[in-house]
Amino acid sequence: IPTADELPSWDSISKAAGALEEALVELGSRSYGSKCRQLLFNLADPKNPTLRARLLAGEITPQSLVRLSGREMAGTELQSQRLAWKECALQRVVRPDWRAGGVVCDLY
Repeated sequence: IPTADELPSWDSISKAAGALEEALVELGSRSYGSKCRQLLFNLADPKNPTLRARLLAGEITPQSLVRLSGREMAGTELQSQRLAWKECALQRVVRPDWRAGGVVCDLY
């Protein structure tokens, strides 16, 4: 838990929120609602403090943030979990004889 000195000021949070809102409006009304939900989920995620810190520190601009996909915004833990799920699914579809380097052909 950060100390009071380590917390960002209310002013910096307010400025970041205003800039983020402007970037969302620039993005267009079509994707406004879905992008708002996506940002809310990822910025409020307690397991994703890096995204909030990067935004407040200015490492990522609001204009860049609104253009990221949900996968790119996700925290490292969730990204690792998704990669594990993908590898597990890939293992289920690869034939055992392919792993051994053998070739099976039933054309003849």
